[in-house]
Amino acid sequence: MGELVCLAVPLVFVVTLVTLTVRSAVLGWKLRERWGTVHALRAAGTGAYREGTITESRLRGVPWTVMISGVSGTALALLTGFVFAPSGLIGALVFGGSHSSHNWMAAALALASFDGFVLAIALYTNARRTLECEWGAGEGGMNVGLWSLCHHLGLIFAFLAAISLGHEEWWLAVAFAAPGLLHAGLTIAAARRVRAIQASLTPDERDRLEWAKDTRELRVRGMLG
Repeated sequence: MGELVCLAVPLVFVVTLVTLTVRSAVLGWKLRERWGTVHALRAAGTGAYREGTITESRLRGVPWTVMISGVSGTALALLTGFVFAPSGLIGALVFGGSHSSHNWMAAALALASFDGFVLAIALYTNARRTLECEWGAGEGGMNVGLWSLCHHLGLIFAFLAAISLGHEEWWLAVAFAAPGLLHAGLTIAAARRVRAIQASLTPDERDRLEWAKDTRELRVRGMLG
């Protein structure tokens, strides 16, 4: 029975991880019309009296930075909340109760783990808001990206400090933290892209979006008391 549970728990987690990650990608693709349209001039007609230009419009679609950041952010959030942060807490308990030279890492791992649990929620929420192009997702994404950047930089500095003291085994921990640092940079880039696109939307494009309608209704209700 114990072996069955040990096999079932990782399997359920992997299935959940893959399902939610794929769902985030599908969600971003389905809501691609929320990103407005791109207008471009194209030459049309031939001859001295027929030559001219016409305006073509097409859906902008989901920016690649947003799609990659949102999909990978969903996966990173689940891994952080259910794998990395709990592992850090276990490591903090192990090193805190030992008399080895590693025991100073207990406080660093505990602090990073508690921060990791909250960061995982922020990463998951930000991934959804960014893929759905929710209003204000750019500002929120910048905050989450900077938070994640500081979190992973702190982890890497702590691991490098342990390595400098002769504990070469912490290189593996650096390898696990490095992708989070890259994702933080991608989150910031995606947030800047979202902010720029939302600032460029026309009033008609904003009126066709559900979040814009909700915001307008709330403003009207506030004005009417």
